[in-house]
Amino acid sequence: MSYSSSTPSGSDEPETIPQQSRGVRLPFSRPIVTYVLLGAIILVFIADIVFQQLTGSPVVAYLGAQVNSWVGAGEYWRLLASVFLHAGLTHLAFNGWALYSLGRDIESFYTPLWFTAIYFISGLAGSIAWYVLGSDSPSVGASGAIFGLIGAEVAYFVRNRQLFGAFGRQRLGNLAVLIGINLVFGFTVPNINNYAHIGGLIAGFLLGLALAPSYTVEWSLYGSAPTGKLVDSRPQGLRVLIVLLALAVLLGLTLVGNQRWAG
Repeated sequence: MSYSSSTPSGSDEPETIPQQSRGVRLPFSRPIVTYVLLGAIILVFIADIVFQQLTGSPVVAYLGAQVNSWVGAGEYWRLLASVFLHAGLTHLAFNGWALYSLGRDIESFYTPLWFTAIYFISGLAGSIAWYVLGSDSPSVGASGAIFGLIGAEVAYFVRNRQLFGAFGRQRLGNLAVLIGINLVFGFTVPNINNYAHIGGLIAGFLLGLALAPSYTVEWSLYGSAPTGKLVDSRPQGLRVLIVLLALAVLLGLTLVGNQRWAG
């Protein structure tokens, strides 16, 4: 999965919003969690290589690959652990670069707390989509979570489309092309778990739409010049309830998957 960002990812300097809100600046957060997640998937991959050298055989399944019959037998931890595992160096590089490129922007937009919620819930949603609809073939990779980040970025610009104007429409167009290319790639190349991609994308978009800042511009006079300030009108308590609701929905879908695989 490839992604090219048009914003200064990871920058501490806020970005000027174009057109009708020119002069009003976005309140960006410093990305932190993105680098922690990137380090985690690299360390897990190194651990997998070391264990393979020690045992003489692949051990990715024992580290947490999602095998649906094993999940149905009670190993639910695999639904999340599989998000940190990768099937090879190319797979790791592909997802690692996508996380690095996407994550810094999304974390800046949503703050580290809500970025973390979007990433893990999207990753779980991708795993659960495979649990409900997929086969018993092992599945690993952060792609579901990464597709969730793409969905969350779409939601961010949809939520604030009036504020961003033509810039936002251009960004949404670029994201639509990115999603289309990657879904076609997933449907045409063997051994790609498109159930996880689509599950993560839907979860990331819906959760992002609910968690995205809903900005309004408040103007005030500073000396003789009007000064604009962006204000997020969405209550934090509502965001907490939305995350809990999303987890409840995933629990319900896991119970649906149990009808196929448990017992």
